[in-house]
Amino acid sequence: MGLRLSWLLPGVGQRLGIGIWLYPVALDMVDLVLGLWGWRPGAKLRFVLGHRALMAGFGLMTAFLLAVPPLNLLFCRLAS
Repeated sequence: MGLRLSWLLPGVGQRLGIGIWLYPVALDMVDLVLGLWGWRPGAKLRFVLGHRALMAGFGLMTAFLLAVPPLNLLFCRLAS
């Protein structure tokens, strides 16, 4: 139903897409650091889901920064 609605109403599809990708992007960004600290995958997921508001903002900002091509190249270089 949500996908059908996104085709009918402009802007709904973009909001759904952003809402779906907030937490995976945040988990991807904190995964390396938490892994170096010895956290198991379940603990990482509990951390991200336990701090929903913080991780939603972090994931949203990271997704926006990585969506801009020159910034994406800069951040990929900084991460390596």
